[in-house]
Amino acid sequence: MKSSARIVTVPEFLFISVDSGKIVADARLLIDVAGDRVTLSLRGIVYAGGAHFVCRFISARGRVWYHDGIETGGECVDEGLLKDFPDARWLMKSGDRQAVLLVYARK
Repeated sequence: MKSSARIVTVPEFLFISVDSGKIVADARLLIDVAGDRVTLSLRGIVYAGGAHFVCRFISARGRVWYHDGIETGGECVDEGLLKDFPDARWLMKSGDRQAVLLVYARK
């Protein structure tokens, strides 16, 4: 499903609340502002369920890190490269948890 919004200036960070199963994360968002195309890259996903939140961080080089304060303590677990993940729908789940927030950042 495609969505559109009028953006006058592109923020450094863009947070997208996910409230349905119809939104799927893209590795990049391209936003046209006054004739300039700005790229925002996926940098994080927050998941809810199981009585607490967990998340994934994506580095500028595309490495994915998983964090669950209960399961992994203070450590992040390296899950590999984003390009090697099966597909975007796979990113929308972490175990039995659903994505509730996508975090994008400017390059």
